[in-house]
Amino acid sequence: MKRIRYDLLKIPDITRRRIERRQVFSDFMELAALNISNAVDPVHYKRRYERETQIRGTYTDAERREIHQYWEELTQQILENSNRGRIRDILARIFEECNFSRNSQDQSPRSLADLLSQLSVGPNPVLPEKGYFEFFATTHAEPAHYF
Repeated sequence: MKRIRYDLLKIPDITRRRIERRQVFSDFMELAALNISNAVDPVHYKRRYERETQIRGTYTDAERREIHQYWEELTQQILENSNRGRIRDILARIFEECNFSRNSQDQSPRSLADLLSQLSVGPNPVLPEKGYFEFFATTHAEPAHYF
């Protein structure tokens, strides 16, 4: 298993522990999901945008710029993986490697997640030459709007 890029493991440390690391990572994941949803689904745009604004308000301008840089890095890594036909849950791997687990299990074991992935897309997925992430990365990653 190839490890994720070291830079992405720094996401939880954006605030230098001003905000608890697990919360920073949770906010990053929520912002990513909200931004993807807003880019492709206008139905609940206003409500999601209000939530984005609320989350962003807890971070300084410098922290928001850093979050955006990590968003670009994550998007680039997903794009590279997609182009190579690899399907990886990068955020789950960051979660694991940052050791956010509390005394309970926070997510499905990787072996189960890998099995479900294989059942969903098959052992040799064929991805389109120009996939969703490439489209998203090249058309929706404007720093003025995101993060």
